[in-house]
Amino acid sequence: MLLTLPDEILLKILRCIQRLPHFLQYTTKRDVLSCRLVCRRLSRVGEDIVFEDIILAPSRSGFQPVLGLSNSSLRHKVKKLRCFFEIFDPQLATSMDLFTAEIERRNTQKFFSVEILDEDVRQDFEAYQEGFHWQTLLEQSVLDTPVFGRALNRLENFSSISLSQIYTHSMHNKPDIGEDPPSDVIQSPVGHMIFEALVDALIQCGRHIEDLTLGYLDEDRVPSTDDSGLVGMIQRLDPESCPKYRQAFGKLKRLTIVLPWTMGEYGELNYSGLSALIHSAPALECLCLTSECLSLDFLPVDFLLSIRAPNLSTLVLHNAMFQEPTDLLALLQMHAATLCDLNLSY
Repeated sequence: MLLTLPDEILLKILRCIQRLPHFLQYTTKRDVLSCRLVCRRLSRVGEDIVFEDIILAPSRSGFQPVLGLSNSSLRHKVKKLRCFFEIFDPQLATSMDLFTAEIERRNTQKFFSVEILDEDVRQDFEAYQEGFHWQTLLEQSVLDTPVFGRALNRLENFSSISLSQIYTHSMHNKPDIGEDPPSDVIQSPVGHMIFEALVDALIQCGRHIEDLTLGYLDEDRVPSTDDSGLVGMIQRLDPESCPKYRQAFGKLKRLTIVLPWTMGEYGELNYSGLSALIHSAPALECLCLTSECLSLDFLPVDFLLSIRAPNLSTLVLHNAMFQEPTDLLALLQMHAATLCDLNLSY
């Protein structure tokens, strides 16, 4: 019965399977991959879903999905690159004693301390070591600009990039920047290093993307509760790099940035760097500034007034706060001639 349906209907069904919520214990592509094993027709129809976005992450597969697909006849299917990185402490990854001491120290800081079993610590240490190994290899691959650039250049329909920080092996789980923030995780330069490597690869291959997302969003374009924003990357954005960013983002149409809901003791976010990044995209049509929960920090009026996008038609502000209502009105007035859609949500 299923195979009597047209291809476009089968594709919609597979997309629904892909987007089933995680609490049903379904994962995004695993079930679609299983469906492709049923027959040749479902395998062909499912290609658009399986290969439309590829993941670059600190795992065993690492850089291979990019290299493999760039040399494949399916490379025209690729539309998006999702890049994930993780922060590791090299000392903890190379010393079982230091790792154990850190586990014990954090256990004593908990409201309820728990018994730590040697076998559990050993397994956690081995997993941390393996994660550190794959992250190191990922960084080396991404920083090889000639190879990375050539791989991206072969993906002729590639037009979108997302960059996110994950906490699979983090000693902190999800860091809370508002309460005793772990500076090594929040302020790490790794995110900025990978961002710059992506920019350099795009410039080298002459590829112009249309969509850029900095931070993790779910299927409904809502920030994950595991994402405090790429603070380490944002804080290192240099306004002097605007001409360089323009080479990579000159045709960018959609820009989404997940901001931290507060900077806490770190002071002010690098709004001048964010402004420079926005200015590097003169073709920008959609700007989305969002955070995981209602922000405690106001968007500075100087930053809002610095946003000048001559083609801006859609503005999305999720969980954003303003010192005065007139601050938002001033931004809207500057783009009154082009702005068609305003989305304010909390």
